[in-house]
Amino acid sequence: MGLYRFCKYKLGFSPMNMTALKRLRTRFEVAADTIHPEWRQLLSVIGDSSTRVFKAHPCDWVVSRSGSPVVPLPDTYSQWDSDFSFEHLEECVIDEQAWGPMDPRAENNHNTHQTLPRRLLCERCGSQQSNDPGINECHCFPAMFGSGPRKPYPVQVFRTENGRNNGLLACCPFERGAAVGEFVGLITRGLRDIDVMQSCGPAGIYQIWQGRQGNYTRFINHSCQPNSQYERFTWLGAQRIVLVSKGISAGEEITVDYSNEVLKVCSGVNINMDDKRNTAFQSNSIQSYLRIILCLDSERIIPSEDVAGGGTGQHIVASDEDIGPDNEQLSVGQQP
Repeated sequence: MGLYRFCKYKLGFSPMNMTALKRLRTRFEVAADTIHPEWRQLLSVIGDSSTRVFKAHPCDWVVSRSGSPVVPLPDTYSQWDSDFSFEHLEECVIDEQAWGPMDPRAENNHNTHQTLPRRLLCERCGSQQSNDPGINECHCFPAMFGSGPRKPYPVQVFRTENGRNNGLLACCPFERGAAVGEFVGLITRGLRDIDVMQSCGPAGIYQIWQGRQGNYTRFINHSCQPNSQYERFTWLGAQRIVLVSKGISAGEEITVDYSNEVLKVCSGVNINMDDKRNTAFQSNSIQSYLRIILCLDSERIIPSEDVAGGGTGQHIVASDEDIGPDNEQLSVGQQP
């Protein structure tokens, strides 16, 4: 009924528009079935009936721009990992074997004498922060923080057309400066020879791993002309890594620049990709950067023989020098 009214009053019933809607049908169904499972009951109003097809999380399904059949997410990785599984998270999970109950991103882990609640102010705008929408005054990223429960973000995992495996598609426009999502995963430390985000918190160096747990930011591909960037944002005293739009149109692939000539670690020491002597990286990790061939054949990333394809993980190495409270862009790099 909604599509009919949209076509009647805004889009029109031209053959070209009908062809486009037919191509988008499965994408509409994935979103509707996973976010509003009871929507098909409305079809009884017009004497029709239909059975729910797509269950679980919206990003458990991989759509296409061409209208090809939707496929389950694990099927797109089966040639590399027959036991692939991925748990979708709303918030980061702390690896208690690595950190115990402590969140290494938080400022007050070691403050055992504080008994009264603090009035936490935003480092960016100076306003009071609170999870209670009635108290919160910080509106830096209102879709993510301080406005109550997060709503599903208008994005879908899709099959890329040029061999980069999966990517992330914007279903609605994201204005410049708007949050696209938070980099979410397992907060751990000490991982070697594996793609992680690495940053510095009050408790020291920590890593965020998206190998088995995370959210849709896991599937974002590289571009030399990206339409988003990672920024650090402190919410209620804890560091968050937010993906911020540079201006993204509906139907556009969301991309980030993962390439860097120089990377930095917590100590602020510069690390060149060919500097294998620096102990901040394992040599295998540095070599993984050297296998990336960027911006060839219409920005296609050519994967190495042991890499599963686009959106399989990121190397993100950050320091206070890279990502201060003023939300400078993160220094990032990606293994394709």
